Amino acid sequence: LKATVDFVFNGALFKLHVPSENCYIRFAPGNIRCPQPSPSPGSKSTKAAEPFGDESKRHARMNVLQRQVEIDCTSVTNSGIIQGNLYVGFGPQRRDYTIELIGSGFATVDQRK
Repeated sequence: LKATVDFVFNGALFKLHVPSENCYIRFAPGNIRCPQPSPSPGSKSTKAAEPFGDESKRHARMNVLQRQVEIDCTSVTNSGIIQGNLYVGFGPQRRDYTIELIGSGFATVDQRK
């Protein structure tokens, strides 16, 4: 399924626009966990940022935001977040974003999933 990344919530949670279905979805790459960034200015949340949370969000914004991606959906959480694989680029430029995040040290493999 082809989509465009519309918003980055953290390093591994995105709002995607799927033009073929004319809808927006919340998407998270499966089986990984990224640290939480600091809250946005003006938000009511008082949670402190986890180590490397802001860096993982910055990495996602620089590499994925407003880019064409391809997703493979594998499951849906109880809160409606679609999980699966996220591929950035097409053809020979295509790369798996999950492997990129783990290789950069901005995510860990979640053993619970």
